[in-house]
Amino acid sequence: MHTEEPIQWVNNPRARSGLPAPSVTEILPPHSAPAIRHFHQQIPGFRMSPLKALPRLAARLGLGN
Repeated sequence: MHTEEPIQWVNNPRARSGLPAPSVTEILPPHSAPAIRHFHQQIPGFRMSPLKALPRLAARLGLGN
């Protein structure tokens, strides 16, 4: 029988600052989303992936959905 390990929460001091980590800003500069979207739309057969419901994960995390 498989028993799930309890979730161990870790405090992220940067989470409430609202500021991205410098490494994220370096890889994805602000306002780069339109260029990224345009790039992907040029790929033959590209289409957006649908969102998937993960009810068991949501329940385990104490989320609605």
